[in-house]
Amino acid sequence: MSESAIQLLARLEAVQAAYAGDEGLETGKHRGFARLFRHWVSYNVQSIAPRDEQFLKESERLTAALAAALAQLPPEEGQPIAARAAALLLNPPAVETHQDRAWYLLAAGYSCGRLFPYLSQAELRRVRDGLLARTPRRMMFPKQLELLQYAEALLDGASGNP
Repeated sequence: MSESAIQLLARLEAVQAAYAGDEGLETGKHRGFARLFRHWVSYNVQSIAPRDEQFLKESERLTAALAAALAQLPPEEGQPIAARAAALLLNPPAVETHQDRAWYLLAAGYSCGRLFPYLSQAELRRVRDGLLARTPRRMMFPKQLELLQYAEALLDGASGNP
């Protein structure tokens, strides 16, 4: 099994776990109504916290590097690694203490489409079915819909119908 692909997967897992943790959270800064309404009053669409931006960039970089490493492996070796990475990206750890962090973890999952060609057909069906189970098609954000359509296109191209 490719050591570089396994190391990339381990790094991706570590990045997600560290980001989902409580370290670096602002606690106690906002109380009562200020905490409840802070985004309505002070939300700036243009500003992304440096930690959030760094997490997204690192997730995308690691996913791209993992896809490149998987391209060098025979399918029987690459498919389990791709499946683990896709599961990690599409099922991020629950974040109860910081809702913004949960959204960034979800956004990082959109980069997993580049791993789809390295999944087995059965795993690709599970990914597609999981996407649909979590969010009905009509309620999906554009990136979720794009990911679903890509999975379906790969399934259609390989086996006729999903």
